[in-house]
Amino acid sequence: PCSTCGPINAVNVKNPEINEGNGKLAIEYGFNDFGCRIATLVCSVSDTDNEAVIYFNEMKDTPAVTSMNGVAMIAVTCSENTRFKIQASRTNIENVTCLSRDVTPPPSPPPTTVPPTTQPPSTAKPTPPPCTTCPNLKTAEIITLEPNEMNGPLTIEYFKQADGCRTANIICGVVKEATIARIHFNENMLLPFLSDLTGEARLELICGDNSEWRAFQSTINVANISCLVIGKLMIFDGAK
Repeated sequence: PCSTCGPINAVNVKNPEINEGNGKLAIEYGFNDFGCRIATLVCSVSDTDNEAVIYFNEMKDTPAVTSMNGVAMIAVTCSENTRFKIQASRTNIENVTCLSRDVTPPPSPPPTTVPPTTQPPSTAKPTPPPCTTCPNLKTAEIITLEPNEMNGPLTIEYFKQADGCRTANIICGVVKEATIARIHFNENMLLPFLSDLTGEARLELICGDNSEWRAFQSTINVANISCLVIGKLMIFDGAK
């Protein structure tokens, strides 16, 4: 159930004060390590001197998070009752509001003192996990072939798991009698990674924590793939 929460409704500020208005709200959805849906809420305001406030269920007097640097952020998790909740809270989240509040600046310090420096608001997005950033695989054509060898048809299908990590399904060759399909990594033709006597070899690669493609339980980083199809040579036995 904790993976099925619907989207959170965003509502405008009701009955704003003279120094209040709507901020800019961004909601990004994903999943945690337990497969539960999470929502990251970011409330930003146009003026970094303004206060950014996030509150739920139109309860402005009890904000969930506030920030004086122009950006407020909070993450909420889908619970077993298919409702988003703040951690350690029993209140179901029905809607969210992003409030911008103009704050009167403090008096200027005397000229002899150094004014305090303010950190600019962070606009950088959270860094995505490495396992979501593997680039698409390259294919490498085999140049030197024997008379009974050829570059076989190669299909690469990409998928995304629930945690966002990428996978790639490799299909080399087609099922055909008396043929062998071999998958080679990184143009290493001396040792195929996988060989199949049906004429079609299949393999799944996983994007790892180092942002490199690898086969299951393999330590080889895969940069490119080659598909070799071999027709079996006839062997004659002259001894009768």
